[in-house]
Amino acid sequence: MADNIELTTEHKEMVTQLLDRIRALYSQTSAPVGGWQASTLSAQVNSLLELASTAIQPKTLNDKLAGYVSNDAASSEVISNAVVKRKVDGNISLPQTASGEDDAVNKSYVDAELAKKSNTGHTHSQGEIVGLSATLSNKADAVHQHNMADINGLSNALAGKAASSHTHEMRDINGLSRLEERVNNKVDLVFGKVAESNIPNLPMTKINGLSRALDGKINADGFKVSPDQLDPITTDKISNIDDFVSGKINSVVSSKIEFDQSGKIAPASINYNQYPSLHEAASVSALPKTGLYKGAIGVIKSGEDEGTYWFNTDNATWVKLASGVSNKKTSVNSVNGKTGEVTLSIEEINGWNTARDGLEQLISDAVAASEAKPVFIGSVRVASHVGVTGLTGLKTIDGIQTRAGDVVLLSAQNVSSENGFWVVAATQWVRPSQSEFSSYRPNAIVAISEGTANGGTLWRFSGNAVVNNVANGVNSWSKIFAGGGSGKISTGSGLSNNAGTISVKAGQGLTFSPDGSLTLQASTSVRKYTGVVPEGNRQARIVHNLNTTDVIYQVFDSQRNAVLVGATAMSNTTLSLDFANAPARNQYTVVVMG
Repeated sequence: MADNIELTTEHKEMVTQLLDRIRALYSQTSAPVGGWQASTLSAQVNSLLELASTAIQPKTLNDKLAGYVSNDAASSEVISNAVVKRKVDGNISLPQTASGEDDAVNKSYVDAELAKKSNTGHTHSQGEIVGLSATLSNKADAVHQHNMADINGLSNALAGKAASSHTHEMRDINGLSRLEERVNNKVDLVFGKVAESNIPNLPMTKINGLSRALDGKINADGFKVSPDQLDPITTDKISNIDDFVSGKINSVVSSKIEFDQSGKIAPASINYNQYPSLHEAASVSALPKTGLYKGAIGVIKSGEDEGTYWFNTDNATWVKLASGVSNKKTSVNSVNGKTGEVTLSIEEINGWNTARDGLEQLISDAVAASEAKPVFIGSVRVASHVGVTGLTGLKTIDGIQTRAGDVVLLSAQNVSSENGFWVVAATQWVRPSQSEFSSYRPNAIVAISEGTANGGTLWRFSGNAVVNNVANGVNSWSKIFAGGGSGKISTGSGLSNNAGTISVKAGQGLTFSPDGSLTLQASTSVRKYTGVVPEGNRQARIVHNLNTTDVIYQVFDSQRNAVLVGATAMSNTTLSLDFANAPARNQYTVVVMG
């Protein structure tokens, strides 16, 4: 082989790299069937030779190597004396010896050079790398910590910093003092409400709609509604007032009002404590303060407290109405435009008409209340329910022989004025002088002590006017409690009287037990059960406890319409109702009778 290439060490390294790349190239490509074409191999090699052509002098490596590869396109074999041969299996190989003794690129050389190289994928231990251990000995671990002193300037930088949790004085925060001043000018809120001291006085005109809202409200003075703002209220509008009043004592008048001969109420029948009373004392402190009614009048005739006072029961104090004068004739120059000695009419005295009208109304109410109540006027020995002829001598009345001095009641005389009370005498009978028998008013009641028909009975005066003189006017008396003997009671329908024992007649539907209890007879009486039909079951069980299976029933809906429902008597206390659909809550009610 002529013109051998003389390679320097640098060139040898380049050739070695070139061969490595050629070997890598062909190791990555499968050999074609029948071997490699010279043209194909030449093209691959030439492309690599161009990389080093500029680095080899004096002739390019491309020119020298080109002669070692066959350019015969028809040949499927690499020429035998080529430097680089391609075996049939596709591997690259070099000839054992070069064609010339000066040819440095031979297999032995290449193998020797390759033996000096490491594989492309290999590892080294730390000791195989020169200086690596010494270098690493001065290095820190990838994950490590430092003391603050190891970081230059860190201590100085942190010295001027505050702790993460710290507090400040108000003066340390810019603008906080000004904020405090603004907060102090705000209202204080206690539980979300503005303190009353922080609310300014506002006129009503500044509150929208307040006047209109107040126009529809009542005026309350001291939390009390004035009487002129209340409509009249009748007693039937006050719950339970009748029950409450019925249990109270009538404190206005006594249970009995006496009338004198002139028809006026006797003074003893009037409770003067109910009316304004007059009290005189030497000073206000000496006036009584207990046992008084509102409107009591106190009079101090002399001294520092001289004057007229009115008693206020709300706070038990005496209120001065007018001051007295030392000289009644000369000290008063004029009264209501009059001068000199003045005479005042009732109309000119303030409050007199009101006080007088109030007193008259109280008396009128007392009289009306008294007249509406029955008043017992005592008892007489006998009463006659038939006319008595000739009111003289000791007569037998209602089976009782009268005695002189007996008071009797006549109720059936031909002349009404002869009715009423009489005192029996051996000669002419006279009217009684006792006030209770000489005058009385409507609803007066008298008890009869003895007599076959009227003994133990009560009689009522049924006249409409007060009888001031028993000898004049109409005296109408009627029996209101039928009796006889010692409280004998006449029996009516359904009752029987056997020697003073009242019994229920047989067959009336009632039975008395020996213990005194009263029982309805199931065979002659009908009882009723009413209840709500239970919800949620088509067969609703009704427990009526009527103790019989002979019952009739009716079911009603919520509109009180009758509903047809089948039923079965389960027992003498239980009835089963059959519904097409289970009833809802309170949908039906049932009435059972038996």
